[in-house]
Amino acid sequence: MSILIGFDIGGTNVKYMCTTDNFEFLEKGSFPTESEKGIDCIINKFLAIHHQVENKYEKKVLAIGIGCTGPIDIETGIIQNPYTLPGLENQIFRDKMEQKLGIKIYIDNDANTAHLGEISKNKILIHNSIMITFGTGIGCSIYINDNFLRVNGKKHPEIGHTIVSTSNTNEKCYCGKIHCAENILSGTALNRDSRKLFGMTPEQVFDNPNTKEKEIFVQNIKRALYEVVLQLSIIFEPEEIIIGGGLESFYSQYLIKDLKDKISSMLPVFGKTNIRTSLLKNEAGSFGAICTIIENQKRKEI
Repeated sequence: MSILIGFDIGGTNVKYMCTTDNFEFLEKGSFPTESEKGIDCIINKFLAIHHQVENKYEKKVLAIGIGCTGPIDIETGIIQNPYTLPGLENQIFRDKMEQKLGIKIYIDNDANTAHLGEISKNKILIHNSIMITFGTGIGCSIYINDNFLRVNGKKHPEIGHTIVSTSNTNEKCYCGKIHCAENILSGTALNRDSRKLFGMTPEQVFDNPNTKEKEIFVQNIKRALYEVVLQLSIIFEPEEIIIGGGLESFYSQYLIKDLKDKISSMLPVFGKTNIRTSLLKNEAGSFGAICTIIENQKRKEI
């Protein structure tokens, strides 16, 4: 028996999962990302988990899969993300890890790894799907005809910066736009705007939108989410769109039902798309990172 480790690097926390090479679950956990402390700090945290599980289970780690908030150039292994991972930008994280450990490291965007985890977990065979992950930022993975859509450098498309018609702020996103999906729907934006406007958490505003201003705040968020999902549904005609990420429970509680109702009323014109939340919840990214190891090893065998 060998051990596989999957790491899911977000802007706030890193989640990890360990399994055997037969997918038998061993353990999971998390720790603060703290990317601003630099690449050596986060690599040392990864090394500590690696050594910990080898000593605990008295087995060798065969390989490590990493899902990382993007964009990620999977050909070079370079993290191109100065915004939600300051301190790691332009770092060849994969190669440095391989040099330290002497084992194979596979890295991809965290939305893609989470999506791969969902595809692997789902008992229903789906050939065309989209996963949107809401957390510190917004990630989007597009799976068309059994392949992930990639752009130059085999990076995932930055759908999180899609233009929307509404906003709850006059502050610009780091992409330069105010009317940007990430600038209203990400955890960063939701918390910034609710606290700045009302001195409350997003949950408190949604639970009791008892003023006109709070109702506008809530409706703007619902409208922005609807616009993003509708555009993706029309352009790609996926069988399903999966909502996941660190904010999955918030979206599930406050937004998904309204979104489903609106999409259902529109989509018969374009083809039905099922909207659902993640089967794996917060474990999609770390489990999917393990699946990334298996997928890459299969390609080598072909």
